Amino acid sequence: MAKSKKVARLACQGSKTMLSIPRQLGGITNCVEANEIDDGACQYGCLGLGTCVAACKFDAIKVGENGIIEIDEEKCIGCGICAKKCPRDVITIVKREQTVYVRCNAKGKGKDKTPLCKTACIGCTICEQRCPFDAIKVVDGLAQIDYTKCRNCGFCVEVCPSVLSYSKVIANVALEEERMTALIDSEECIGCTLCKKVCPMINAISGNRKEAHTVNPDFCVACGACIDKCPKDAIVLKPVKLLAATDVAQIASGSEEV
Repeated sequence: MAKSKKVARLACQGSKTMLSIPRQLGGITNCVEANEIDDGACQYGCLGLGTCVAACKFDAIKVGENGIIEIDEEKCIGCGICAKKCPRDVITIVKREQTVYVRCNAKGKGKDKTPLCKTACIGCTICEQRCPFDAIKVVDGLAQIDYTKCRNCGFCVEVCPSVLSYSKVIANVALEEERMTALIDSEECIGCTLCKKVCPMINAISGNRKEAHTVNPDFCVACGACIDKCPKDAIVLKPVKLLAATDVAQIASGSEEV
């Protein structure tokens, strides 16, 4: 069965090990009632009582051992029922192709949130300042992505200064095997250096003026900024996995079938 065009994602990492103040829900078994209680813990995160699990008709959600829900994107059809049932709006429905998302739902000042949760967005605005496409803004202390502008480059993920490096507030769920990179057709490149100047990543594009440039796929985030600037249409985005077995020049020029 073909995958749906949309998918549900959880904007929270507030598991049992990440919450500095454990939840005290007094035997309540559903999220709607639990949401009315101020137990001193984060008031924006997943309650983990499974109201969304009960609502899902596709067995795509479960409550994990860590105390928050887990969404099986292979089963999820993006119908949005879970998001409607969640009293904290901690589940979002996005296009499946949008692989970059914010894993926090907590608003307010960072100094007020971090004592409650180790993985809270601190609202530092670094992602907003560094995004090449003005696609992310910090509103009321929380990073928010404008998917009409986002290109899934993941640059915001790279610069996010999360307290825990292995649990970034912003994530990119794109599989490594699907990772893209820019490729420059050496025969068409005139060495104008525009691509190099606009590239947000240091060392991703190299080359001297009036000489053909090259892209280092280990640094390229496939944002496409270089493509927009190239006056010769000499740059394309292709899967990184092709580079190991195929001539780069042939792929970039379009003479090699993908």
